[in-house]
Parts: sequence; C-alpha cells; structure tokens
Amino acid sequence: MHPIFHIPELLMHILLYLDPKDISVCSGVTRHWRTTIKNQLPPRLFPLPDSISGSRKLSREPLPAAIRDVATSIQIQDECCILSAQMLELGDEYLCWREGTHAQVLEKIRPHLHPFLATNATELMSGLDSVVRGYLETGLQTKCTRKEFAELFENNAWLAESMTQPYVKSVEVYARRGAEWDLSNRSAILRGRETWARYMIRVERERGVRMGDVVDELRGVLVPETSDVDDQSILLEWRFDSA
Repeated sequence: MHPIFHIPELLMHILLYLDPKDISVCSGVTRHWRTTIKNQLPPRLFPLPDSISGSRKLSREPLPAAIRDVATSIQIQDECCILSAQMLELGDEYLCWREGTHAQVLEKIRPHLHPFLATNATELMSGLDSVVRGYLETGLQTKCTRKEFAELFENNAWLAESMTQPYVKSVEVYARRGAEWDLSNRSAILRGRETWARYMIRVERERGVRMGDVVDELRGVLVPETSDVDDQSILLEWRFDSA
C-alpha cells in the first residue's frame, strides 16, 4: 500500500471523490482507513456502522475443573521430570511425551476456542500454566488453506465471537508460513531484534478480544503468498494474554 494512504488528510481528500457506497467499502480495507473515515468524515455524509464488537458481554468464567485437573496433572509430571533431570536421560522419549500431553490439552480446550481456531489449531505451543489456572493465556499454531484463510474475512457470523472463552484482553498474530505482511501498512509491528525479529499485529480490548477486532487489523495487512497452489497451507501463530 502506498505511503500516501497513511496520511489522514490526503486519504480523506481522495476518498471524498467517491460515492458514499464506495466509501463504505473503503472503511473495511484496513483498521487505519476505518478509523480515519470514522473520525474525519461528517456523519451526515456517511453514517458508519457501529463496531462489530457487538453488545453481548463476553465471559471471563474459568475453564471447567475437569480441564484444569488434566493440565495440572501434566504440569506436575513435567516439573518432576525437570527436577529429577530425567528430561535429559529420556531425550526424544520425553519430547514425544510432552508433545502428546500438550495435544491432549489442546483437544480439551477446543470447545472454548473461536470456531476458526478450534477447527484449524494444530499445536498448543505454550500456556499450560494458564490452563491450570482456568484461563487461556496460551500460544497456538493454526494451519489452514488459502480458501479457509479467505473465509475468515468473509464469515460475518464469526466476527462477534470471542477469540477464547474465558476471554483474553490481548491477541498477537504472527505469520509462520504461506502468508506475508504488507510492510507499507502501519498495523504491522516488528517485534524482537536482529535474527529473531518477526512482524505481527496486536489487538487489545479491555472487555475481551473478538475475532472481528483481529480481522479489522489483518485485513489488507496479511495476505497469502503468491502461489499457483490453491490449497497451499498457511501457518499462523496466535498468542493470547490478559496481563
């Protein structure tokens, strides 16, 4: 995206030449465009729709005790292995055990994830201690096709859904494979330094992040890599927090 579109005054000067229905479409290009139009266009010219966040209150009720108990048992076993140095002795056997137990926890929490995450999550990368406490400040990896990625932006029924139940206040999204960032867009943030630096977007909502909040940030910012293969996999990393 050309840098000129990041200057609110110039962006509005260009958009005012469009028909109102076209401006409505433009409000969905990126979060920056939506915010600029909402703040600078007189409501009488174009009454923007309300935020997709909706009025339904999200729940912060902890995960069921059965899920917390499973996570607690796994965490205790893991800590015992580390304290007794068995982790080094077991080697690959320990890694396989850890992968299997984290997969078990992932299956338990799927019903408490947004439908897109529940369907496409392939790995619980971090956050077992949070599950023990009954919350979902976790790290997840999802794997989806280009078509499924596009549907994430088109499925309006998903937008008002919470990312997790109980809700989280912060979501970060990283592209691991199959998608690339439009670095001309200011929504993409560089995190880290030198060799391990990665781009991502961050969304924060005091009363809980919904998928629509994340989609607003990703729209026009993260796009599938150019490929002749329609079912090329896109790997995304999602990090949830409520600190």
